[in-house]
Amino acid sequence: MRTWVARPTDLPLLDARAAARERLTEVQAETDGWRLPTPIREAMRAWRFEDATTLLDGAAAALEQRVAVTEAADAAGLIAPDTLRTAFEDDDGFDDAMAEAAAELEAIERYADAAALRPTAMTPTLTLGLWGQTPEVDLTAARDALAQGDLEGSIASSSTAAAMWSDAEAAGQGRAISLGLLALAVLLGLSSLVYMLRRRRVRNRRAMAHRIATSD
Repeated sequence: MRTWVARPTDLPLLDARAAARERLTEVQAETDGWRLPTPIREAMRAWRFEDATTLLDGAAAALEQRVAVTEAADAAGLIAPDTLRTAFEDDDGFDDAMAEAAAELEAIERYADAAALRPTAMTPTLTLGLWGQTPEVDLTAARDALAQGDLEGSIASSSTAAAMWSDAEAAGQGRAISLGLLALAVLLGLSSLVYMLRRRRVRNRRAMAHRIATSD
């Protein structure tokens, strides 16, 4: 091709073609079953190798983010959604795939942060603070929402669980104080009631004694 067909002015284009094909092979090896978008193949067929290389670089960056998402999800015990693959395989570039990966990483991080706040042991104060609260349910909801691609829902549920666990100690202390004050108020009320009953009994006895004395 170089010796008998190509003109001297065509040689740089052949060099660009070789470099683009090599880059295509490298990126294809990283796809792991994902389909490269149509614009890449069209650019290669049309010998627009600069465009093809730019697209391939974008694809490579998106695939690197896929690895980051997969590793983060595995470390947190989560299942990453299929939305990143959908964004990668569409034909409108890789900006949406990069944005999706960043959003998924944030959702995974928020889940992991919330899970890290889970108490390792329950104390009476924590039990009081978590009375009526369901952080485990919210954390499960966050996990399920992430797997379904509902990143906003996942983040919201993770934030709710994190807030419950973060506030549990202070809430438990506040409730303990409130219960203590309530118990004190009840004791004071009972003491007052007992005192009043005793005084009434004494008055009744005196009144009865007076009636007996005067009747005689």
